[in-house]
Amino acid sequence: MKTKVKILFLGLLLGLVNFQALAQIPMFSNPIIKGGYPDPSICRVGEDYYIVNSSLEYFPGLPIHHSKDLANWTLIGHGLHRKEQCTGRMNLGRCTV
Repeated sequence: MKTKVKILFLGLLLGLVNFQALAQIPMFSNPIIKGGYPDPSICRVGEDYYIVNSSLEYFPGLPIHHSKDLANWTLIGHGLHRKEQCTGRMNLGRCTV
């Protein structure tokens, strides 16, 4: 009888430890950046992460986001943000969001 109680107690203790470990795992939802952001390219600079995505024909183009943890992203600018960057064969100046 004492052995069964010890096994039951040990099982309950291990169950509590696992729940505490799970509670410490950070959670995030997909997609990490809401909306249409195809063809991501990401790089790390020190402890900072930057991601740039295709914007197809939309202007301003090439949205750039910043993150410290790869889960929370903030739009910090666009790679193509002046109309003179989008002329000639790649005429995005007439397509605005």
